[in-house]
Amino acid sequence: MDGFEAFVRARSAALARTAYLLAGDRQAAEDLLQETLARVAERWAAVVRGGDPEPYVRQVLYRRAVDAWRVRRWREVLHRDNVPELAEPGDAAEAVTRRIVLHNALGRLTPRPRL
Repeated sequence: MDGFEAFVRARSAALARTAYLLAGDRQAAEDLLQETLARVAERWAAVVRGGDPEPYVRQVLYRRAVDAWRVRRWREVLHRDNVPELAEPGDAAEAVTRRIVLHNALGRLTPRPRL
């Protein structure tokens, strides 16, 4: 663990900004960064032997974010059995159904970083 705490103190703000860009929300970014640092801490000796640890940490951060996107995508996939029934045209239920279908479709898109 020699140097890990110093690395975290020095680079955590920059890594948190990157995590926010990847996650799209503050709470998710904090969780993502915490998971990343926990994984890196387990291998810290090997990481610093390879030279500058920041590129490795950023790679782990990115891969954890992609894994989270994949898990979320698979959870939200609609199956034929789960498609809501459409209501009669002009019915208020039809509008709600359209909104649900649209919301689910938008949720399956890959999030873009907010600038």
